[in-house]
Amino acid sequence: MTNIVVTTLDDELDDILNDDSISVLNFGGSGDISLREALWLATLDETSDTITFAPEFLGGTITLTGGDLNISTSLVLDGDINGDGIADITLDGNFDDRILDVNTLFLDEPPTQLFDISINALNFVNGDSSSGGGAFRNNVTNATVTISNSSFTNNRALWAGAIDNFGDLTIINSLIAGNRGGSAGVGGIRTTDAPLTVINSTIANNSTGGNN
Repeated sequence: MTNIVVTTLDDELDDILNDDSISVLNFGGSGDISLREALWLATLDETSDTITFAPEFLGGTITLTGGDLNISTSLVLDGDINGDGIADITLDGNFDDRILDVNTLFLDEPPTQLFDISINALNFVNGDSSSGGGAFRNNVTNATVTISNSSFTNNRALWAGAIDNFGDLTIINSLIAGNRGGSAGVGGIRTTDAPLTVINSTIANNSTGGNN
């Protein structure tokens, strides 16, 4: 297991060579690892990694400019910089794309193992998708995802404004509010033939209708 520290709020991907030569030290230079690069590094590592953020980014925002962020491996993504249980990092989709997607895009073969993914203390805002999950989608049926201490606000998509789930999803101590789905969708969360557990969370003031 490797702890990868995000050291820039810029949304960049300096190198996408899919080989063992990439490391934290040479991927954009030491001291310059974006969240997008950290997720790529985690995919290349066969073990479950933990991604955290440098202390100086407390209250920081990452505005996406390169499309959605992808998770194709087991990992922990932790935005609680000071350990107080409150989200310290905001991911802003800029109404350009979905913010975070669990998928198998970066894998040579379909996964046979279970993905175990933990997402903690992140704010998801201004995500937009022409399908489902403006902020977040779990698109892997054998992926178990736990989201805690996070918020999903002002996201939009055709089928599910905030979250679209096809795997095993648990949401704890989180807020899903003010999101919008299309007229045939839902504003908050859609889960399709998959388990969904919601604990001590608020789902309110989400809506449907209109163009996304």
